[in-house]
Amino acid sequence: ITEKKGLGFMGNYTYTSENANYEFAVLHSIFEEEEGENPLIFSNTTLNVGYLHSVIRNAANSISINIGGGISGGYESIPTSDDVVLVSESGFIAGVYGVLQADFYLSDTISILLRAQENYNVISTTGKANPFLALGIKFNL
Repeated sequence: ITEKKGLGFMGNYTYTSENANYEFAVLHSIFEEEEGENPLIFSNTTLNVGYLHSVIRNAANSISINIGGGISGGYESIPTSDDVVLVSESGFIAGVYGVLQADFYLSDTISILLRAQENYNVISTTGKANPFLALGIKFNL
């Protein structure tokens, strides 16, 4: 639960080996935060590198629940405004993230995924924790 409202886009490459998934992802998020009467729109672009482990998988391999985490780093863009005094500015962000992901396989190559991710930015000016909920389509090559 957060005061921030936004939208994000993620491109992800996952290397799978048995129950281990190594992921490399680019995440771009745009969010709005209330500052006085004027909302401010911020954006983050990060590279996420992490590990997910399959903790539950059904016998038919049609459902998989994964848990994991990793590190993230990127750039935070903060707009300038004459109406609002900001104590922060655009710059580098870095942190860690945790993931809970469910994959529902429609075939050997296509699945629907539901993902909950919490980013904790150790270096950031707009806030430390950024939760994400995602629904997507995954293509296995």
